[in-house]
Formats: sequence, structure tokens, C-alpha cells
Amino acid sequence: MVESFCLPLPPSPVPLSRCPANSGFWQHRSQNVVLKSKEGPLAQALAQLVHVLVVTIAPQRILIGGGVVSAQPHLFPRIRQSLAQSLHGYLHIPEMEDLATYITPPGLGTRAGPLGALAVAADTHAEGTV
Repeated sequence: MVESFCLPLPPSPVPLSRCPANSGFWQHRSQNVVLKSKEGPLAQALAQLVHVLVVTIAPQRILIGGGVVSAQPHLFPRIRQSLAQSLHGYLHIPEMEDLATYITPPGLGTRAGPLGALAVAADTHAEGTV
């Protein structure tokens, strides 16, 4: 059996959003000092971003969207696991008791960005600042 592998760097013939969940790219093992995780590099990078957000501003919830993450839902459990490892009980934030509801995709899916921009424009227009 040949393992598929996506090379998400230019000039990759395979878009990252189309890499299968069992691709070698997602399984890459990193030796990162901050997060000694066995997760793939993208999940690990996103977990590092979430880690920094949590320890600096302690958000009540984190939504991660976009084409790549929407097409690769297997990243969410990996991000959550890496975050739990990196925080190792350092902070007590009640909302983080259930990481599955703390770090989620947006409810509007890939439409969140365009609809969010329209909502901001509508609010701005209603305030009369445009």
C-alpha cells in the first residue's frame, strides 16, 4: 500500500485543502521545542497560535475557519490535543473544560467570512458612520 503525501508548498500540484486525512503531510512528526507534539505541522502550528491566544487574552471561544480547515475536519482533534499538552493545566478557564466546544469551526462554515463582512458593513451603515 502506498501512502499518499501532499506537498503543500508551491508549486504543489495538490491544494492543501484536498490532501486526504491519511496523507503523510498531516502525520509529519515535528521536534518543536514549545509543543513536543506528534501531530502534523499544520495542526501543531494552529495549536501554537491557539496557545498564544489563550495565554495572552483568554478568549471565551476560538473559531477556526477557512478552506483548508473546513476541508480537513480531522485537524480539530489534533489541535485540541496539542493545546491540552502545551497548556498542561497551566490555566483554569471555565470555557476550556470541554475543548470540543472551545475550539470549533464557525457555525456558518465557509460562509462566515463573507457574511461577517456584510454584518460589519450593515452595522456601520446603521450607525451612520459611512
